[in-house]
Amino acid sequence: MIEVLSGPYTLKQILNDHWDAFVEDCERSGKPLRSAILENVQKVRNCRDPLKRGYHLYQCPNGCGDERMIPHSCKSRFCSSCGKVATDNWMERMSVDLLNVPYHHIVFTIPQELRNLFGWKRALLGVLFTAAKTTVLSICAEKYGYIPGIVMVQHTFGSDLKFNPHIHLLITEGGLSLDRKRWVHNVFIPWDMLKARWKYQVVSRLKPRLQTAIAEGTVGRSYTMLGTHSSFFRILEYIVWKDMVCVDGKEARQRAIYHAVYWSVCKTSCGG
Repeated sequence: MIEVLSGPYTLKQILNDHWDAFVEDCERSGKPLRSAILENVQKVRNCRDPLKRGYHLYQCPNGCGDERMIPHSCKSRFCSSCGKVATDNWMERMSVDLLNVPYHHIVFTIPQELRNLFGWKRALLGVLFTAAKTTVLSICAEKYGYIPGIVMVQHTFGSDLKFNPHIHLLITEGGLSLDRKRWVHNVFIPWDMLKARWKYQVVSRLKPRLQTAIAEGTVGRSYTMLGTHSSFFRILEYIVWKDMVCVDGKEARQRAIYHAVYWSVCKTSCGG
């Protein structure tokens, strides 16, 4: 018989009740979970458990005999309790670091045909960070002569929590001149230029890493031809990159802080 609690389930309760069986199912199906997932879930399950995480014991200095035990927390951002602390700390840093100027929100993503590649070889996710940063900095420097302020956050999931690696950027409306002596105001970066530069940056950085992954045997067979074919760039032309860049309208500083905080929160699906 299944016991149904009268109150709301916590994430920790759900994990303690069902996680071990879920891990076994994944292993039986030949899809074992990554060590980072196992590590963080175990941290949540042990959070504030004095027998597993330890504790500090405080005693009254006046000799009254009063003692208080404070169990150690897990410090994992996946934890519904510790993650809240991490989010608050992130918001505090952003409120100090963000300039009091308008911002634009830009999202860089990749075609669906390439997503599994980053799932198989997660070390490639760093390519997206570097490509996004280089795309924006190079266009602002070459076309407008300034260095923008940028906040970048990478998500590996979409709104439906399916694997969809993409990069969120907050970029200042303008920036410091290349000699860092004045502020250059600019409200517009051409979308077509962003799209073309983003594609070039991803593809050019992906090719040598893909060739290495193929040599190591850590990439799917369907991508082998991309890394070995001499017409690598032409092959990728057949993969549609049409809507891989999204530029939102101007945002005030406070809205930009909200976005930065929202991006930093670990998402959990309650709908399956």
